[in-house]
Amino acid sequence: MIEKSTGELHLNKVKKILGSGEKSVSITIDSLDVNAGSMVTIVGDSGSGKTTLLRLIAGLENPDAGTIIVDGRDYCGIPSAQRDTPYIPHENSLLPHLTVAQNVAFPLGTKAVEHVEQQRVEVLLTTMNLVGISDRFPAELSAGQSQRVAIARALVLHPRLLLLDEPTANLDPSTREQVRRDIKDAQRRRGMSVLLVTHEPQEAMALGEKILVMHRGHIEGVGRPQDMYLRPASVVCARALGDINLLSCAISAVTAGSYQVNVLGKTVWVSGLVPTGATKAQLLVRPEHLRFESKFKNRETQVHANIAVVLETEFCGANRNFLVETIHGTLKIRADAAQFPFGPRDFVALDFNAQDAWLLP
Repeated sequence: MIEKSTGELHLNKVKKILGSGEKSVSITIDSLDVNAGSMVTIVGDSGSGKTTLLRLIAGLENPDAGTIIVDGRDYCGIPSAQRDTPYIPHENSLLPHLTVAQNVAFPLGTKAVEHVEQQRVEVLLTTMNLVGISDRFPAELSAGQSQRVAIARALVLHPRLLLLDEPTANLDPSTREQVRRDIKDAQRRRGMSVLLVTHEPQEAMALGEKILVMHRGHIEGVGRPQDMYLRPASVVCARALGDINLLSCAISAVTAGSYQVNVLGKTVWVSGLVPTGATKAQLLVRPEHLRFESKFKNRETQVHANIAVVLETEFCGANRNFLVETIHGTLKIRADAAQFPFGPRDFVALDFNAQDAWLLP
């Protein structure tokens, strides 16, 4: 049964200063709104404030200013233990002397012996695929199993909001995928909101209904995965979700939100976010959106217009990554390995679709 959605979150003018003097770091969240029952993934460079944001919501850090509202209640000043916002770090936080089932039941205290509470634990063991290992101790668990136990323990008190800090870090690919599915299934069944920090762009896009990018202690951008990937608010947001190519160009005309630029030897109209009056910009093209037109070996001997030379290649299974030298500098292309068996020093012609490009300052 899917429960009523909870975890509507509002942060307003939240500020936290960590450290002192020249080494102090400031975290400033002017505004953040999370709908009840939604999954928000958080990405950003190390030290950008991702973990501090979760710890502020959990009550493990106290803000110096601002409000943190969860389901209409101001949580500022409320001790962490009294909040319905458990925080799960990526390090193992299980109690080593308790079994899996006992760890899951631990937050219930003396109530864990009651029949209804025992049923709650059993449901969670089933939901998180832990039934077969319920009598094991933490030392006998894999990293993925330990993470699922920690999540089940956090869910036993029916939290309004779950805060996960890199829950799939250090897991092998198959285990990582299973933990992702378990998290998504638990979130859907419980109807709660989840804020999840990750360093994996693909994970952020696969799990998040919205993606939040942190940068130097503030929110750089937030939006739907497809918008953040294809139409990012800034270069920082673009880089946070994967490899990019930036082609410097001049703006020759503007009309109705479209910009005329000349790149790779052709003039195109593209959409973007450029300040009024700007004459120069950068065209964002993802590696998979640059394409090879043909091979020019023995016919071209220099880079010009849309003609590039292959510098190196990297085999990645079905795809191959290419580094090519162009009039715009070195660019990265991701293309079908079988269809484009180019190698170093091959000359190639490049192209792209204007609708796949995005202009940024």
